[in-house]
Amino acid sequence: MANVINAESFRDPNAEWHHGGYSGCGNVTDLLGSLRGRAAVVVGSGGSIEEILDHYEAVRMKLKPAVFAINDIGLYLPHVDHWLSLHNEKLRHWYGVKTCEERDHWERIKMHTAIGATGHLHYYWHGLCPLFALSGYFGMQVAWLMGCRPIVLVGCPGDDTRRFFAKEPRKGFHYGHGGSQSDNGMKRQLLDEMVRQPEFKASVRSMSGWTKDFFGGDECL
Repeated sequence: MANVINAESFRDPNAEWHHGGYSGCGNVTDLLGSLRGRAAVVVGSGGSIEEILDHYEAVRMKLKPAVFAINDIGLYLPHVDHWLSLHNEKLRHWYGVKTCEERDHWERIKMHTAIGATGHLHYYWHGLCPLFALSGYFGMQVAWLMGCRPIVLVGCPGDDTRRFFAKEPRKGFHYGHGGSQSDNGMKRQLLDEMVRQPEFKASVRSMSGWTKDFFGGDECL
């Protein structure tokens, strides 16, 4: 998880780019707006693997979107265009597993992070301000900056839904839906950003959980 930073509390005077209400550095300038007019599906790990894959396939059939995989779910998706994580070292290893199995397709996938030293991944969203503190919301943010509309969240419920590899919900942390300081900060950041960026919010839908209630569901597309 990244630290929670809100737009009004931090501005980087040394930013290399400004786009879509955000600013930052890193080798991503050519990506900004590069998928304008194309839908995106951002796939996270919240829910059963069956539910995630069913929703992923439904969105792919309907919208023919660019696929943004978040964290380890990328190991199980049949097609990925962009693979993102705030856990950059883990992402490098997850990617290594897939390229060993299906090199021709998986070597075309582009990996993104916002944290850590450059050199192992393709794109580094350094200095992205504000940076969402969860990898799933970071993926949503990158899809927005790349010009995708609409952006559909799958497996990003923003609540204590168990992850596909776990029997029970995570204890002590509920992805913004619990009572801890981290939960409260992450939810407050998302709410504040969507007030600041109403066009961003209007572009997002979700297939499950609290984010479906907040953004609206696939039936609203």
